[in-house]
Amino acid sequence: MIDEEVKEQVYNKYKDIFDFVYHLIETGFDNFKDQPLTNLPEAVTLFHHVKATNLIDSISILCVFGYGREALIQVRTLFNLFINIKWLTDEEHESRMTKFAEFEVVNRKYKLDAFNKFGLSPQQPNKITDWIHQSEFDRVKKKYSLEKPKDFYNWSGKSILGMAKDLKLEGNYDLVYGQLSELEHTSPASVRSYLDDSEEGVIQLRIGPKDEDIELSLLTCLQYYLPVKKIVYGTFDFSLEVIEKNYEQLHSLDAKYGNLSK
Repeated sequence: MIDEEVKEQVYNKYKDIFDFVYHLIETGFDNFKDQPLTNLPEAVTLFHHVKATNLIDSISILCVFGYGREALIQVRTLFNLFINIKWLTDEEHESRMTKFAEFEVVNRKYKLDAFNKFGLSPQQPNKITDWIHQSEFDRVKKKYSLEKPKDFYNWSGKSILGMAKDLKLEGNYDLVYGQLSELEHTSPASVRSYLDDSEEGVIQLRIGPKDEDIELSLLTCLQYYLPVKKIVYGTFDFSLEVIEKNYEQLHSLDAKYGNLSK
């Protein structure tokens, strides 16, 4: 449900945060115009940058329409992405990048098999396509000793928690991923966000847009978007001056709104 009055109120109340997010989205790829991709790390990190920018865009849309609580679910996805790119570019980054890229055929093969199994593919892939997928799949399977079912669903072989531990970011994991997982997985802890039984004998349905969790969603997403952007800029050897200015503005907003993204 779209409520234009709520939208106007929310935007005006948090105008400085929204305008900062919009600026990041609009200028996020200025440095990449006519920029060739010369190696695998550039391609992999740029993919993360594009997805992260789409995520903060979608988070801002949910927030401006008064769905800050639902936007937090997207914040969790952005946190996953941040852990992924940071782990990719940490130790053994060359082998990790290669495995990430090569695992695409594993994901595609499983998707293709699922489509064929349930007859959902709009076009039956021809034998050449089948052979290419199978041949490359077999090569990757052998290279990485993929045997157990779980080996085929997780390119890194680690959970988000496992990656966070490697990066010594368990605290971030507990505060962000753990808490927001309750929302995404519809746990009992999130019930009172949608049903209000504070009045005895009465249950109120908390439906529709509202001014809740707006600044929390926006500032937290920026807390993990900017490190992604910094990693990508570093990979391309771009100047980090603009990133430093971005952080200054985020710290200013954090101070104004009570350090909610910490």
